[in-house]
Amino acid sequence: MAEIPDDGLERIHWAVSPAGGEELKARYDLWARHYDTDLTEIENYTAPMKAASAAARYIKPGARILDAACGTGLSGAALRDKGFDDLVGLDFSAGMLERAKRKGIYRELVTGDLSKPLDFPDDAFQAVIIVGESIHLPVECYREFVRIAEPGGYIVYCGSGERAQERGLWKLCGALEREGKLKFIESGEPFHPLPRSEPELTFVTVVHAVPG
Repeated sequence: MAEIPDDGLERIHWAVSPAGGEELKARYDLWARHYDTDLTEIENYTAPMKAASAAARYIKPGARILDAACGTGLSGAALRDKGFDDLVGLDFSAGMLERAKRKGIYRELVTGDLSKPLDFPDDAFQAVIIVGESIHLPVECYREFVRIAEPGGYIVYCGSGERAQERGLWKLCGALEREGKLKFIESGEPFHPLPRSEPELTFVTVVHAVPG
C-alpha cells in the first residue's frame, strides 16, 4: 500500500479511492489523525449537519441512535448539537474509533463491519444514521439496519444518491418497502459535500421509517 500523501486534497482522494477489505481499513486508520482537519478546514464538509438536521425533524432527543460508519465522530458531534446524547458509534477502523473516543460524544463505541451481521439485538435502536459511506457501502447492511431499528424508528442516509443507485441501494429499499419493512419519508435537495476535492460529487439526505 502506498504511503499516505502529505497534501490534504490528495489524502482525501487516496483514502476514498476504490479499495476494499484490509487495504481500505488500513487507509482509514492512517487517515484518522488528519480526517477532521481535511474535512472541516480543507473542505466545507456539511454532510454531518445535513443528516443531523433531518434526524431532528423526526427523532426525539432521548432516542438511542446508532451512528454507523461513525469515523472520528463528526456526525456524532452534529447529532449532539441537535440535542441527541444517547449515541453508539460503529466503525471498522480502530484509528477512527480512537479519535472518536477522545471527543467523549458516544455512550459506546463498537468495532464492526457493515458487510457482516451486526452484533446488536433486534430493535436495539430508535434510529440508525449513516453519513458519507457511499462508495464502499454494502447495500445489504440496510436489512441489518431494519432489523436493529425498532418499529416506529428511522434510518437516515446521507451520501451519494448516484452511487446508491449504481450499487443497488434504492432497489433494495424498494424491495423492503414492498415487504412492509421500510417506508420512504423524505429526500432532501442534492448538495456538494466535497466542493474542492470532489466538485462533481453530490450527496442527498434520505429518511426512511421502520413501520410500527
